[in-house]
Amino acid sequence: MSGSIPQISAQKTQKTKTKSSPLKTPEYTRDMSINKPIHDYAQRIKRNRHNIQQLPNGTIGLQFLDHLNALGLSLGRVSKCAAHLPVLLRIINGTDIKTMTKTDIEHIVAQINSRPNKESTKADNKLLLRKVVQYAKQGSCAKNTPTPPEVNWISLTVKEKNPKITPENLLTQEEITAILVKPHI
Repeated sequence: MSGSIPQISAQKTQKTKTKSSPLKTPEYTRDMSINKPIHDYAQRIKRNRHNIQQLPNGTIGLQFLDHLNALGLSLGRVSKCAAHLPVLLRIINGTDIKTMTKTDIEHIVAQINSRPNKESTKADNKLLLRKVVQYAKQGSCAKNTPTPPEVNWISLTVKEKNPKITPENLLTQEEITAILVKPHI
């Protein structure tokens, strides 16, 4: 019977089904449905809201997150803000955000800059500081809301260069061969 599909015996099929794969799927992923969100931003926001609630200025922090939702920001963006907000509120350390002066803001920015984070994370924290102060002082942080002078001076440019792969950084064919031929100890 040339050209026909060979029949697989039921016994062989049964063995294939019971055979365990060397790359076993973790137990917790077996029941995941197709519609379940991968990042689960809602759960992240809920967890961060709980943490924010317990901090000084937590009330204004929660109101700020509600405002971001009301502005129509994506769940991912709100989740990112919710994740950075507890760190910022700890740095602010109970100072009333509505009455902060430029000197207070400079002290907070200095602390953000002295943290051992990537430059992009520092820029995210400074942007969040600007938006939280803008919300506290103006009642909104929408695009058309004026930025208070206390935070208007904060630079958000990222100085860190993103390392790119250049042809000079790649291994040459000779280097690859030398690595493969080199006797292993």
